[in-house]
Amino acid sequence: MNSEKYPALKMIPSGIYIFTAAADEEVLSAIVVSRVMQLSSTPALIAVALKNNSHALAVTRKSGSFALNLLAREQVQIVGKFITPVSGKENWPADQSYTKSESGALLLEAATGFIDCRVYAALEAGDHTAVIGEVVSAEIRRELEDRPDNHVLRPCDLGPDVYYRG
Repeated sequence: MNSEKYPALKMIPSGIYIFTAAADEEVLSAIVVSRVMQLSSTPALIAVALKNNSHALAVTRKSGSFALNLLAREQVQIVGKFITPVSGKENWPADQSYTKSESGALLLEAATGFIDCRVYAALEAGDHTAVIGEVVSAEIRRELEDRPDNHVLRPCDLGPDVYYRG
């Protein structure tokens, strides 16, 4: 990437989420993502950018579904469990339990909430693929005192040197 453009691109707001997908009980994936956006309200569609060569993209294509696990600002420690992408059940962090969603994706029990999606489309764009998901279900699992977006874990919450160049 052109180094002159990088600082300006980092000013685009983003959150930190755990993206999960499962093709079956053994073929599963979890990865930290930040390139996420809502595309449409009707139908409810979101887009997540995944590296073209990632295990997460391969599992998502095979399964046809994924979940975006929502983390609150005080849940920084969960990110550390998935900072190295998880590929396969044998690599899953033992202290991070999950349930299967309606679509078959994995919902982290510790997450503040989730957005469960079926793959609607995928568009390869440069070194990433924009996976567009139609929202099957979504839930915030705790009461929030103010705007939901005030609670989103952001890259700056991880510290000055963590994830900034990722």
